[in-house]
Amino acid sequence: MWTHLETKKEKPMNQEIFNQFVLKTYTRQNVFFKKGKGVWLFDDQKNKWLDFLSGLGVVNFGHTHPDLVKALKNQASKLWHTSNHFYIEKQGLAAKKISSLSFDGKTFFCNSGTEANEAALKLIKKWGNQNQKKTIIALKHSFHGRTIGALTLTGQEVYQNDFKPLIPDVVYCEPDNRKDFESKINDQTAGVFIEVIQGEGGVYPLSKDFVQTVRMLTQKHKALLFIDEIQTGMGRTGKPFAYQHYGIEPDGITLAKALGNGIPVGAMHVKDEFAVLTPGDHASTFGGNFLAMAVADKALTFLKDSKWMENVLKNSRYLEGELNRVVLDYPIITSLRGKGMMWGLVTDRASDIFTGLAGEKVIVSNIKNKVIRILPPLVVKKKEIDYFIDKLRKVLDQIKKQGK
Repeated sequence: MWTHLETKKEKPMNQEIFNQFVLKTYTRQNVFFKKGKGVWLFDDQKNKWLDFLSGLGVVNFGHTHPDLVKALKNQASKLWHTSNHFYIEKQGLAAKKISSLSFDGKTFFCNSGTEANEAALKLIKKWGNQNQKKTIIALKHSFHGRTIGALTLTGQEVYQNDFKPLIPDVVYCEPDNRKDFESKINDQTAGVFIEVIQGEGGVYPLSKDFVQTVRMLTQKHKALLFIDEIQTGMGRTGKPFAYQHYGIEPDGITLAKALGNGIPVGAMHVKDEFAVLTPGDHASTFGGNFLAMAVADKALTFLKDSKWMENVLKNSRYLEGELNRVVLDYPIITSLRGKGMMWGLVTDRASDIFTGLAGEKVIVSNIKNKVIRILPPLVVKKKEIDYFIDKLRKVLDQIKKQGK
């Protein structure tokens, strides 16, 4: 596999040049990846890494999936970009698929998750102004992006403090706190913005009772309910969208990450009766361009394939079972949270586990030194899950042996 990595002489990656000219907005591991296939990545030192983070929940369909590569190459040889002043056929085809997978509505295409949430925020504000409503409710510990509007919706001061003042009229509610939510919502509420599983908040699933209460009260007070499906959507939880586990239907959803499987594309989808944005209200130069939509349209076809989704469910149940056994066997793991192919191991040893797995060439994420987040590509096979579990147990055994 990837034999050219052994035969082709590559120039060494120059970390010094990178650090000199690239703005340091990330703390990066000292790795330069060159190739990827399925759940595996290959670096410039010929090392093979197991990607159980999917590039932060992006490559749900695996690295360089042949169907997506074919779609991209086919479009790349024809046309990349015009502008949204002209029709782009696959925008319509992809939007139709999103409607059929969720609810009837209209879709706006952009380039990222934070842009999708900005579009939703503008729509809520315009609809609110038309209906004499101005307040928006978001949840504490949430994450919706880093542009100013999306950052305001993000209920974590650690991300907000250096960028205040933020936009006004956003209030925050404790997740899963029905009493708190009931005290915040009223007839002045224009919209509510939530993740049903808070990813950056530590893989924290909201309770079904709370989500259904939110839906009931937004309907009672005639407020819009938007659900951020940027990390939880595109099959990640075993259904096309995570809200579908909760027995409710929102008024809008936002998508990105796996929608393009690494090609930058985002989307805001809203029910027809709330599609109040009109020409001049919002736009995106690159959003929904030919290259992005060729991949997004093809990616959405996986979710419409019942056999493909059944396989995701089968493997996700296997992963859940193996992780539960790990929790039982190692007391330093206090609990397991999540759904489908989105899991968090709760532990005060997250930093040690993260470092140990990196040493074993396994990629996960460490959330606030409290949670190990696990987001494998949905194409992961049983043998690859077993490989991950073996490496995880090896690291946990080493920590136990050290007696830390």
